[in-house]
Amino acid sequence: MRLWLVLAAAVFSLTACVVNVQPQAKMCIEAAPNGHAGASLTYHQDVEPILASRCMRCHTSGGPAPFPLDSYPAVMAQKDAVKQAVGARVMPPWPPSRCCHSYANSDALSDDELATLTQWVDQGALEGTPPAVPVVPLRRTHDRVDVQLGMPAPYTPNPKAGFTDDTRCFLLDWPMKETVYVTGLDIKPGYAPQMHHALVLTASADDVKRLQQLDDADEGEGWNCPGGLLGAFKDGLGGSFFEAEQFANGLGHEIDPTDKVVLTMHYAPPASGGFQPDQSTVMLRFQTQPTQKITTLSIFDPAWLAGSMYIPANKVTTVSYADEFSQYNGGKGFVMHSVNLHMHERGKSGQVAVLRKDGSRECLLQIDNWDHAHQGDYQLAEDVKLYPGDRLLLSCTFDNTVAHQKVVNGQLEKPHDLNWAEDQEMCAGFVTASELPAGG
Repeated sequence: MRLWLVLAAAVFSLTACVVNVQPQAKMCIEAAPNGHAGASLTYHQDVEPILASRCMRCHTSGGPAPFPLDSYPAVMAQKDAVKQAVGARVMPPWPPSRCCHSYANSDALSDDELATLTQWVDQGALEGTPPAVPVVPLRRTHDRVDVQLGMPAPYTPNPKAGFTDDTRCFLLDWPMKETVYVTGLDIKPGYAPQMHHALVLTASADDVKRLQQLDDADEGEGWNCPGGLLGAFKDGLGGSFFEAEQFANGLGHEIDPTDKVVLTMHYAPPASGGFQPDQSTVMLRFQTQPTQKITTLSIFDPAWLAGSMYIPANKVTTVSYADEFSQYNGGKGFVMHSVNLHMHERGKSGQVAVLRKDGSRECLLQIDNWDHAHQGDYQLAEDVKLYPGDRLLLSCTFDNTVAHQKVVNGQLEKPHDLNWAEDQEMCAGFVTASELPAGG
């Protein structure tokens, strides 16, 4: 039986990507910003609204970013770094290539926004007059929260020897006595600076006993779960990268009264100070009326889990896999709503694409410059149909040379042969989908 799993949480007019499984993916040619010729730009009038919508939910006092950008003095102290980061399109972090697909939840700067930020610095970074109503950072939230699930007790991250991060799973009781359909979720971290990301999943009664044994066998709250819970849950509700997820009207994840919720927290060392006790909260929106069920199509070669994803030292290596998911769904197709890609530190580039039955290809996600610190769930601006006979293609390129190693205990690791493992590498794609209606 094929494993089904999930890895969690501006629209452009784009040309089609050339999707392949070669080490070097096709890069885009970025359009030059239009600019604001002759305009006198100020922080409060022109720059602050952009930072509020694109940057401040992380770059704020007490947030996960290493410094705030939520006031004129704070931005002035970092103005040159801001210009450099946005000019290179490193910030805001939005990894998807602009030549592949368009996404409804894009955080990428538009060309005009980029021109405004860079020209404001070049003009002397004037402050201007503060607005009568203070600018509030934009954060995607729910219109309501129907249930909150808190961790049973605080947990202080404690990475294994030789590692900087800690991935921990927590089994949460589900309080509802009837079947409900989750239509949105959010996660409130107990201490935001140390949360790399969090994932929310559901476990059926058949899996709860085994997960409870893992919890009981591990000291402290929860249990160590590097690499996540492969095949050990009923469904994946989504993830949180400091943004709420709200599913399209008519779509939801079914949760039965006998299910339990699994919260997976990936903790990373905060920019300053050490790890702090965490007691994060899962916030869900749901309805009792049945919805069209959402499921997660997980793309990876099952043989990789058994050791066949060989990544030799001192080489750039590409692995790829394609699967026809209709064979697990009674021959029925899917409507795809969002896409995700997961690798670790040696990831270089990656792609998720549809291989059509007629031999054509359609790009869903292409990341030309992989950054393990910035990954997320990318909501397709328009749903894409996956028909019976179509396949989903996953391709991951790894750079396992000396210049592309991770840092452990303050030291850059030496290149060594890698395989599928939490402390080595992974290659997985995830597509959130619903069943293709008859005749669709």
